[in-house]
Amino acid sequence: MPEPGEKKRAGARASSENRPARRNPRAARSPLAAECDELRAQLDRADRASREMLSVVSHDVRNPLSVILVTARLLARSHSADAAVTRQLEAVTRAGEEINRLIQELVDAHQIERGSFEVAREEQRIDDLVERALAAVQPMCARKQVELHRELE
Repeated sequence: MPEPGEKKRAGARASSENRPARRNPRAARSPLAAECDELRAQLDRADRASREMLSVVSHDVRNPLSVILVTARLLARSHSADAAVTRQLEAVTRAGEEINRLIQELVDAHQIERGSFEVAREEQRIDDLVERALAAVQPMCARKQVELHRELE
């Protein structure tokens, strides 16, 4: 007959054999951690590429655009007697300003994503805002033969 201590050891051995094997948490997380690291590296590369693209657009596109806008405005002043030329130069100016606005919206969107966008409150004259809005849609209205009228009180 076995000794009482031997029974306990045999019983302990038998019960540990019946228990499910414990997993090493580090071993189980290792593939997940590696995947997470790879995804983080991909995100960092994409973020860096986005910043570089934004930098190129905001700097390298705006510089020549500024030259175009200044030239169009100067030509419009010097050719103010010729209505057809003035209209064409105003169209160039509006298009350039629209491109400039789109670039600024890209910069703003990037700042919003990064949490660094700041809003500055300032007073605006409503008639100036309406005038700019009308000027922005006027070419489209002319193409569609739509007349716009402004009424401010």
